[in-house]
Amino acid sequence: MKLTKILNCISLFALFGITGCSKKGPLLHSGTNFSDVFSCLETPTKSELYCLGTIHGAHFSNKEYTLRHLQNIIENVKPDYIFIESREDTYQKYGVLDGPMEMRFLFAYGREHNIPVEMIDYWYIDDEFPKLQNSTWPERDKEMMKNIQKKLKTVKEGEKVLLCFGTAHYYYEVPEFKKMGFKERPIKNKADYLKGPQDFKYPKTLAQDLKDYIYYSQNGLQDILNNNIKDNSIRTVVSKQFADYEENIKIYLKMVESNQWMKQ
Repeated sequence: MKLTKILNCISLFALFGITGCSKKGPLLHSGTNFSDVFSCLETPTKSELYCLGTIHGAHFSNKEYTLRHLQNIIENVKPDYIFIESREDTYQKYGVLDGPMEMRFLFAYGREHNIPVEMIDYWYIDDEFPKLQNSTWPERDKEMMKNIQKKLKTVKEGEKVLLCFGTAHYYYEVPEFKKMGFKERPIKNKADYLKGPQDFKYPKTLAQDLKDYIYYSQNGLQDILNNNIKDNSIRTVVSKQFADYEENIKIYLKMVESNQWMKQ
């Protein structure tokens, strides 16, 4: 699938949905189900940090773990904040999100329901970009941890944070939190957090968010690539990858405009 080869894959530990269900929730891939990537930690300042692993483009193909289920998780957790895998500096400079599609959904949903959304991702574009894009790597996760810790400083005792990031980050960050003294709070019947109304509608602002990214891709992104990638051959490859990503954003835009939330 093309989407796994381009920018979304910067954040994607490739989990393609083998559908199935248990008391622990849907099976995401062999040996891993929902309960493995959903947990609650008590922070040193006595706030609650719900950590949620997401599967990026596979939310549109795994019928047991869709955007509707992410919506249900938000409504069941009732967070005071949502933290997402997207870069804050890109949003501040250009007014667009550069994270995976479900992060765009979470951002728009939070905004529509007056839940503050904070961005905690870290990566960069340079001549090493092609080597880094298909995985996470230690520097990235360490910088993401710094961003998360910085954002947590504004969270008050008793407040809840829903931290959403790709599953690969979940496996790195959650053990690190525990090393820092965060204490796990048991969650009974984790699969119940996936339950909720069957009806689903995309947030009203999501389509415009996607259009804004398309405009950015066509008008500003190439300058970023030209300024940060010195090797012409690498720049050509990366430019093609971002162009392919833009095409996928256009596909998502059509899905949003028709309220289609599973790929046919």
